[in-house]
Amino acid sequence: MRYIGAIVWMLAFVAVADADSVVVKGELSFSSKGIGKVSECKSGRIFTLGVMASNRYFSLVQRYWRLSYHGKTPVLIEVRGDVSRTSNSETKLTLQSPSVIALVAGRCSDTSPNNASEQTRER
Repeated sequence: MRYIGAIVWMLAFVAVADADSVVVKGELSFSSKGIGKVSECKSGRIFTLGVMASNRYFSLVQRYWRLSYHGKTPVLIEVRGDVSRTSNSETKLTLQSPSVIALVAGRCSDTSPNNASEQTRER
C-alpha cells in the first residue's frame, strides 16, 4: 500500500513540476469550435486556453465579441495560467486554469493591455 501511495505522490509531483505559472500578453482569437488562442506579443508563441468555469468562459466570449465588433478587429488579452506542454513539445502550449487580467481592443503593435485606457477586468 505504501508503494502505491509513493507512486501516486511522485506522479502528482511530476505533473505539478511540469506546469509553469506565467502571465501572457497577446492577441486573442477563437476557433470555429470556440477554442480560445492567444498569440503572445513578444515571442509569437501560440497558447491554447485550457478549461475555464462556464461562467468565466461565457463572460470572456461576450467581452471578446463586444470589443472585437464580432471578430472584425483584434483584441489584446493579459491572462495568467499554468503552462503545460503536450508530449514534451515546445510548440503545443496550453494555459491551464486561465484567469483574465485585462482585455482591450487593439493589436500587439499598438499597446500593451496594462497601458490601454479602456480596460475590462475580470472580478
